[in-house]
Amino acid sequence: MKGVYKISGMTCSSCARTVEKTLNKIPGIKKANVKLDKELVEITFEKEVAFNILKGKLLETGYDIEEIKENEYNKKRYKESRKNMILAIIISLPVMFLFIENNLSHKNPDFYVIEIITGSYIIFYLGKYIIIDAFKSIKKLSFNFDILIFFISLISWVSALLKSFSYQIKSFGILGITITTIYLIIKYMKIKKKTTTFS
Repeated sequence: MKGVYKISGMTCSSCARTVEKTLNKIPGIKKANVKLDKELVEITFEKEVAFNILKGKLLETGYDIEEIKENEYNKKRYKESRKNMILAIIISLPVMFLFIENNLSHKNPDFYVIEIITGSYIIFYLGKYIIIDAFKSIKKLSFNFDILIFFISLISWVSALLKSFSYQIKSFGILGITITTIYLIIKYMKIKKKTTTFS
């Protein structure tokens, strides 16, 4: 008998090994196979094991598990990721062209206002899962691209914000917008590539 479950809180291969070890120690489980990139675990059972036992053991180690219908889960992730990517592209492309035009003609000295507004939406709303994953990684003291992307984007956005308070610095808000948009495209492609089978 097999079951597939969603695991929350995994950010690295060490996390995946911890989840596997924890589950494999539970009586009645023959083998637990974690797929980190899919945030899923496939469990082969020798006998029936109550779900609350699985949940309790994993919560003790800082991870969460939930029963899912795998196809529904992947479809939901795919749709949300696709929506965020499309919105980020639609919003960021005109801003990038305005940035290029502004740098060539210097028509709009207050361009940083556009960077603050669009950056707020793209970095903090469309990119909210990047931020969530970054803080999960920081909490577990592990480093990944989510942390890097978030901090570069945050610093870039803050530079635009400081410029609005008349600090004599160059605004790099467009950098945060561009990096977050590119990373949302990468995340979408990774999710699209995922299948619902454990082969």
